[in-house]
Amino acid sequence: MKTEIIDLDHGSLARLLYCKQEYSSHDEERDMELWMKLLFGNPIGLMSMIVIFATFIVISYLLYILYDKSKEESK
Repeated sequence: MKTEIIDLDHGSLARLLYCKQEYSSHDEERDMELWMKLLFGNPIGLMSMIVIFATFIVISYLLYILYDKSKEESK
């Protein structure tokens, strides 16, 4: 990425900020596409999602067992 130092007056700075705001409002779709590509586009991201979902399932099962064991037994 090339970085340039430019001298801006107040009007140019206002136009630059307006353009940035306008660009960022259209950027949400690209952000979502980027995250989906990062999560599901390569094996490491996919394995991370599998680990997260498996952890959620295991914790849910353990909480269910705790709930089931802690309720009062009916006679």
